[in-house]
Amino acid sequence: MSVGINTNIEYGLDMKSLYAEIKNAGFNNVMIAFKEAEIEESILEAKRLGLNIPYVHLSCREANAFWVNSPVNVKYINKLKNEIDICSKYNIPIAIIHPIAGNPNTKPVGVNKKGLESVLEVVNYAISKNVHLAIENVDKESLKYLDYILENIPQEKLGYCYDTGHHNLYYPKIDILKKYSNRVIAIHLHDNYMDYKKYDDYTKDRHLLPFDGKLNYENITSNIAQSSYNNVIMLEVNKKTLGNPDKYKMLTLEEYLKEAKKRVDVIEKMIKEKKEILK
Repeated sequence: MSVGINTNIEYGLDMKSLYAEIKNAGFNNVMIAFKEAEIEESILEAKRLGLNIPYVHLSCREANAFWVNSPVNVKYINKLKNEIDICSKYNIPIAIIHPIAGNPNTKPVGVNKKGLESVLEVVNYAISKNVHLAIENVDKESLKYLDYILENIPQEKLGYCYDTGHHNLYYPKIDILKKYSNRVIAIHLHDNYMDYKKYDDYTKDRHLLPFDGKLNYENITSNIAQSSYNNVIMLEVNKKTLGNPDKYKMLTLEEYLKEAKKRVDVIEKMIKEKKEILK
């Protein structure tokens, strides 16, 4: 195991400066999101600095389009295929998708055959390009879509991305990780105050540094240790956190990244120790 961090931790900073800061903080792995305008340049800069890219996050804001039979569906599928082509070009092995957009303010149409066929089309295309997809748990509404997809697309074709923050914010009493523990090929680690209530917006999904919110990382690391996951311990955090953008304002980016590295190192150690006990 090793540790990593997402690259969209502070929007607006040029990628060369950001990636250099990430490298200087001691990270060797990054997760790049396809929100960045110059995605190929971003990938090349990471590789130039010797940063490994174990997985990326494909575009997700339009994911509700999986479930509709209209031109937006075709447009979104083609967009994902183009992003998978980039993954293949740069030998990025895993790409993450959402079953729906995952914003509580946007409601997709119900689970349907069209959606499953659309996801399977993207999954099969990724396989043809030697890229493995992982589907992520997002808000509570996403669970029925996630279940439907994972129950109908076999493990060898599609993996699971476990997001700790989403799990504990939206449905802490549902053991989603245990349900798909043998399919986990990517993880997102972050924290929040577990204060989401019905009709709240997405800003409760704060993406705090681990141990700054209310998530029980003793339990989380135990559950990860018992799963099949054996890849990078990946943070998905944001210095300008949702719902509380000034929380880390007093920290420089250098200080924030060093603190992030310290936190994720603790989590990695906790998982390793628990794995040893399970042997």
